[in-house]
Amino acid sequence: MKDYITTVIVPYIKKIRSQLLQTHVTSTQPAVVIFDVFQCQMCQSTIHLLMENNIHFVHVPPMCTDRLQPLDISVNKPWKDFVTSKFIEWYSLQVCIALENT
Repeated sequence: MKDYITTVIVPYIKKIRSQLLQTHVTSTQPAVVIFDVFQCQMCQSTIHLLMENNIHFVHVPPMCTDRLQPLDISVNKPWKDFVTSKFIEWYSLQVCIALENT
């Protein structure tokens, strides 16, 4: 999680802050990230790293993803379903090939 924060989240927020400087927003403007309650996102080191970069966090309560994280439902779920179905197709083919060769 630390790598994701330092290589993706922080650079993205810095980029947005610099773009917003033209609208009288300071480069230290607080930012907000929204996380679900996945354990690594709630650990003290993650929270500290966010705070060091003036990034506030909000946790989505359990069982509220469909209401508060719409991309999880509208984009991520269909993508995961697609990838899963392609993996199942590929794996089934591998099993069939292995059975034919025995």
